Amino acid sequence: FNTVLARVKTTALEAYQHQDLPFEKLVEELNTERDLSRNPLFQVSFAMQNTPVDTVQLAGLNIQPLQREEGTTTRFDLEINVIENAGALIISCIYNTSLFRKSSIERLLGHYRQLLSAITASPNESIDRLPLLTDEEMQQILTQWNQTTRPVADNRPVHQQVEQLARDLATQTAIVSESKALDYATLNRQANQLAHYLIKAGASANEPVTVLMNRTPGLFISLLAILKAGCSYVPVDPEYPPHRLAYILADTKSRLVVTSNDLHHRIENFGGSIVNIDELTATLQHCSSTDPALPVKQDDTAYIIYTSGSTGEPKGVEVSHGALANLVAWHRREYRPGPGDRSTHLAGLGFDASVWETWPYLSAGASLHLVPEALRLSAGELWRWLVEQKITLSFMPTPLAEAVLAEFEPDNLPADGIALRVLLTGGDKLHGGLTPHVLPFRLVNHYGPTENAVVATFTDVDARDKQEPPIGRPIDNVQTFILDRHMQPVPVGVIGNLYVAGDSLAKGYLNQPELTAEKFISNPFPDIGGNRLYNTGDQARWREDGNIEFAGRSDFQIKLRGFRIEPGEIEALLKQHAGVQSALVTVYPSQTETASQRRQLVAYVVLETGARCNE
Repeated sequence: FNTVLARVKTTALEAYQHQDLPFEKLVEELNTERDLSRNPLFQVSFAMQNTPVDTVQLAGLNIQPLQREEGTTTRFDLEINVIENAGALIISCIYNTSLFRKSSIERLLGHYRQLLSAITASPNESIDRLPLLTDEEMQQILTQWNQTTRPVADNRPVHQQVEQLARDLATQTAIVSESKALDYATLNRQANQLAHYLIKAGASANEPVTVLMNRTPGLFISLLAILKAGCSYVPVDPEYPPHRLAYILADTKSRLVVTSNDLHHRIENFGGSIVNIDELTATLQHCSSTDPALPVKQDDTAYIIYTSGSTGEPKGVEVSHGALANLVAWHRREYRPGPGDRSTHLAGLGFDASVWETWPYLSAGASLHLVPEALRLSAGELWRWLVEQKITLSFMPTPLAEAVLAEFEPDNLPADGIALRVLLTGGDKLHGGLTPHVLPFRLVNHYGPTENAVVATFTDVDARDKQEPPIGRPIDNVQTFILDRHMQPVPVGVIGNLYVAGDSLAKGYLNQPELTAEKFISNPFPDIGGNRLYNTGDQARWREDGNIEFAGRSDFQIKLRGFRIEPGEIEALLKQHAGVQSALVTVYPSQTETASQRRQLVAYVVLETGARCNE
């Protein structure tokens, strides 16, 4: 602080040398754009008066300062006046009520007072390390807004929860596709048979097993079977390019790949064992249908999902059974899915939301309806399908949810109404003013990185509100922190880096201990959220009510239609082409009016000398 003080003193003394220059002349010479509602040069004024203030005393009169009336015009957006009197500082503030709330100004003055106290106590401390928050604010931000601890109602691995349902609700419908439906007893029996087959094929405890399948009932049988076999599943989207599929198989050291007839050709050259469930129908009938009695610990890996990596290769996020159980328990407590509910499965297999769409419902006895491929990107047809199928709970990536809400018209609803009671969304920034209508269902916005078992925060949204909604508050047993670069909490309204802690954190990145150590760091507040803290790379700020407002990325990562994309990964692949010298990938607004396609990826390339664009 002493260094800054000396610099300010020098600047002020130099300015005094030109104090005779009329303000009007300065404005004229600078030729700034004039606006009668604003000062032409600056909008914040700070003035300090340290000359003695004489107390006026008149016989028979009580003299008091004249208070400025509210509603009068201000000269600046913000004006702070400091008067030194009798060894104390008297601070007053005049502000534009169109820009600032009274509570914001009170907080600002409190931070100023806190800063002055810290300066006098440590005048040689670097300014960016001086504390702004009062003890009361620290208590509120760190403790009160992170009071999320709650016992997990059922912390068993999800496959064991499904096994219980197969006994209690054997005939309840579990999976519904366009051509097939499975009840819980059939789902569990076929998963058991496949699990025993995998065990005989050499699947060992905690071994990753890759799944390459389309969204059919067979997919969910396979996922359940892999967990029952004591393994972790690695979902691979059928749309992945060959090099990405090859990288995942190599990185996980997969010895087993579960697939089906329609995708078998994608892995014909795989050196391990290919388990084609369509070719094993007869064989599986002879396998045991009993639940495998294999021990599974909370810290064992349940699944590994690969996300885009800035180095040019994706990274595998390992999520434990304990983290998955916490997500499932929170979801079931918050949204109350049960045997009478019909939920949807829409997300691609490589998107971590597919995990969220699956286990909270199959562990609760709900019916999981697979959205037909032809409807996944058509908002109007998807909405009509939701109504016809009497869906009660559904997740949609943010752009698609916005497009569906744009289609919502109360006058077009069936006479008996709709069954939908909760529409969940997340994966991108949700806009305000999505519809002028009151929704007959609950709309909930969610935020969460893959490294925190899909969901970290949530909040209910009024779709009529034109203000952009926040990403909410942390879910059960998850804690959130917004910190500056010195890992100090930032005040309400100030943008900082968003960190996540708690029981939903992933174990780390597969085969990348350095990256794991870089992203999963020591928690400076271990009494709140445990010893580990995940750096999301996102920026955010607190609102006054404790909700978190998303403020963008601190790096170059892109969120597009629910997927995390590292432009560097695409750029690295483009530069592998012999004709490309350099490349840049960014997001560009699309010319289409379809909300679900509002933004698109665009690559700019610089060609090598002599290269042609048609190569």
